[in-house]
Amino acid sequence: HANGPRAQKPFQVVNCAALPHDLLESELFGHEKGAFTGAVGRKIGKFEAAQGGTLFLDEIGDMDLSLQSKLLRAIQEREFERVGGTEPVRVNVRFICATNTDLQQAIREKRFREDLYYRVSTFPIMLPPLKERRGDKRREASEDAIEALEARFEEVVALAVDILKRLRRNVPERESLLKYYTNIDNYLSWFTEQRLLEHLRELGHKRIDCMNTQAEDAVIRATQSVSARDAKLAQAVIAGDEALDRSDVDLEEECLKILALYHPVANDLRRVAVVMKIGAELERVADLAVSIAERSAGIAEHGGFPMPERLSEMARESLSMLHDSIDAFVEQNTELARRVCLRDEAVDQLNRQLIDDVVLVMKQRPDLVEPGLHLFSVIRHVERVADHATNIAEDVVYLVEGAIIRHPRLPRRAGNSRAGGA
Repeated sequence: HANGPRAQKPFQVVNCAALPHDLLESELFGHEKGAFTGAVGRKIGKFEAAQGGTLFLDEIGDMDLSLQSKLLRAIQEREFERVGGTEPVRVNVRFICATNTDLQQAIREKRFREDLYYRVSTFPIMLPPLKERRGDKRREASEDAIEALEARFEEVVALAVDILKRLRRNVPERESLLKYYTNIDNYLSWFTEQRLLEHLRELGHKRIDCMNTQAEDAVIRATQSVSARDAKLAQAVIAGDEALDRSDVDLEEECLKILALYHPVANDLRRVAVVMKIGAELERVADLAVSIAERSAGIAEHGGFPMPERLSEMARESLSMLHDSIDAFVEQNTELARRVCLRDEAVDQLNRQLIDDVVLVMKQRPDLVEPGLHLFSVIRHVERVADHATNIAEDVVYLVEGAIIRHPRLPRRAGNSRAGGA
């Protein structure tokens, strides 16, 4: 009740075994003034009190047969008369019933109406006795629930022929069967949606965050190897690239699995596409770290080239942009994503200044041209890290708003407004 569309409506409970027949009838349907001795005024029954919500009938198997007839009519017609009344009362109530009685046996013994059984057993849930559930653990219960739903799916397929055979039987049973299989389908759809959301959360909060940590660490160590002229550190960066490549392949396979199993649409489909793109961006950042490390070895061999101070500044800014773009993705924060995009121009400016600095040294020291060329490549690769961070930030805006901001100067196509682009 709390998790369904009637959550904001009343939830009423009646214990059918706790009241005698006359009192139970009044409790369920209410009564008019003077209907019996002591009825000094009109009373609203649980049916009316649950209007629009849920009525839980506990121990329905203990209800008197004569009252079962009135309950059946109320369920079928969605109307009843209060005790002592003549005016019909219309209701819209969802029923949940519980019993520890074997209703099939009760039907055979003429203690429970068969037509009422088919009305209230639309979606039965059999709960084993507590003595058979000792030592249950929460995780095991969750796994059992998944297995049960999968078994339900197999049951729907296996019994598809059965429902066709039974369609010619009495109307209550036919309607009960149709509702039963409809509810099975609804629950399977809900279960599929929950599994999709779980996969998407894992992709966003675990896989991407892990890949970003690997990529950032690779760039940090690669730039440190350049500044320190540390060939061993550079080789460690190159050797570690395979791990992130594997993470990118795993991420892509997981996305393709989601597309194949769940057929996501709208926002979910867009999220899968963006996750794949961000994974590719992070893999390219790691490739840039490897390229920086390879150039570091060339710089270390020659030595003597003065390291520009602005290089560390540009590396810090590029990594900060990358970190913030991933934060924007996890938090779906478009304001942060747009700020990342605006910072790209500052990195481009540092790139131009660094190129000028290196060219000046090469003009003054022709013997340092070769390490200078290696340093050109390092500067270009560090600047490209900021470009990939910008691409990720633009993807975040697309994911959340449906807006493509990568090419703002291009005219928008007809029918591609933000309202309809989602």
